[in-house]
Amino acid sequence: MDWFWFASLNRTRRVQMTLFTSSKGLPPPVVDGLLDDDPRWDETGLLKVTDPPSDLNFTVPAWDYQPLPSLKTVLEIDWDGETNYRKEWDDSVTSLPEDDLSFVVPSSRLEHGPHTLCYTVTTALGNRQHSATQTITVDQVAPTFGADHGRLDFDTSVITAAYLGTHNDQVEGRIVSYNGGKPGDVVTWYWSSDPFSFGDAQRVSTRTLERGDFQSPSRSVMPRSLWSLARRFLRNVIHRLQGRKVSECVDFMALPKPITLIFPGTVIRDSKDGKRYAFCNICDRAGNPGPYSQPVEFEVTVEPAPRDLPPPELMETSGSNSSTLDPMRATGGVRVQIPEDAVINPGETVWVQWGDPGSVGCWRTDETESGLFRIPSTRIAQHFGKQIPVYYEVFEPGVDLPHVSQNHWLTVSEISGFPTVQCDKAANGSPLRLGSIEEGGRASFTLERWTFMHTDQLIDIRVEGVDAYDAGALVVVTVLENYQVPVVAQKIDAGYITKTDLRRFKVDQTLSVKVKVSFDEGFTWQPFPMLRPLLSQ
Repeated sequence: MDWFWFASLNRTRRVQMTLFTSSKGLPPPVVDGLLDDDPRWDETGLLKVTDPPSDLNFTVPAWDYQPLPSLKTVLEIDWDGETNYRKEWDDSVTSLPEDDLSFVVPSSRLEHGPHTLCYTVTTALGNRQHSATQTITVDQVAPTFGADHGRLDFDTSVITAAYLGTHNDQVEGRIVSYNGGKPGDVVTWYWSSDPFSFGDAQRVSTRTLERGDFQSPSRSVMPRSLWSLARRFLRNVIHRLQGRKVSECVDFMALPKPITLIFPGTVIRDSKDGKRYAFCNICDRAGNPGPYSQPVEFEVTVEPAPRDLPPPELMETSGSNSSTLDPMRATGGVRVQIPEDAVINPGETVWVQWGDPGSVGCWRTDETESGLFRIPSTRIAQHFGKQIPVYYEVFEPGVDLPHVSQNHWLTVSEISGFPTVQCDKAANGSPLRLGSIEEGGRASFTLERWTFMHTDQLIDIRVEGVDAYDAGALVVVTVLENYQVPVVAQKIDAGYITKTDLRRFKVDQTLSVKVKVSFDEGFTWQPFPMLRPLLSQ
């Protein structure tokens, strides 16, 4: 008789339903699978598409059911204004069965277009209560492309670094038109080396179209009589199409304006040079997928052309590809010169890299137009006894990666002439006398300034000598450990040793005050000359 199905859950279960009282009538049926309504979208109660198509489940909210002897309560369900189901309960049913309020509409009955669903309850006293109407919109028409199979419109078919540099580092494609366009449609566009083999890695972006992305005829510029005539004409067209398959019926009322899709320069450069293809597809809000547009082919040449960039030259050394630097000739820094035959075009920027990026003592220069770059003297000592690369990079406008020159391999020599640590209780080579130190006192150490001294350097000092109680043992007292140079001055304090610690050493034996300094944050250590005072009473 009807095409509603009861949900066969548990026929023996009975539940006491929640009371509902409202002067505005009964609430609408509760329908599964509907997308949220929003003023941004055209459809109301839009049903989400499933693959394969699924049945529509809905429930009628429980009402204030009050059975009376010999009287019946009646539920009627209307679909599209017609009663399709009727259910009666007599006084033997003391509470509404939950399963009696659950229904299924077969998917075969879910035809394209809007539908209405509501219900009416006639109580045992004969009072009729009507529910609010729930609109259910079934959309079975996927968006389709119009002319030229949706081929995107571009202003070029050749993309170069220069093109990106003058077009805000992007390429713009436009969807000129497509059929069935509505707010809520989702556009996804792609950039691929193969128009027939692609995936998420080739997806550029996704965008949900808003109402503002669409144009419709404006009444303000169209006479009322002409507007009415156009509406009647379109209704007649749609009426004639009703005999055709749903997939052939399109929404001629939605006329999209050109929709711009952005292909960023980073995406284009990441995919390298060669033939590349741009295309898109459109899926409507219900989930009906449209076809992919016809691919547009591009010839891409955005990768930097190889450059002949010879190694830089150092003014304080001799040699083109490699050289050795005497640090004493660079106490004021190092000057790096870009060769005159280096290919550097107007508008390009140049930077010099001193040492491997991220390494201790590395330096990246500021830009200059003279071709002469200066490395500060504070970046030399870290490389004593090491070999480092020195090179420059040329940045071309609109190109992410720079042109890199050949390396100049620089060996930085070690230096000598470091100062000897001094002790205030053993000045000018005199013995270190315990008697010259008061009880609880100490002997202090100092260091004179050395070449390339800086506050990023570390100092270790320790005192070694023969054990006072075991002539075969060595006593070591740490004075400083990983101590950062506090200030660059003619003389700095360098710790002390207490009288108590000095008594641990055997008297009339020579002590060794050993100093070492790290110029590279503790990776390597440079020994300084030792102080060897005689410990006496």
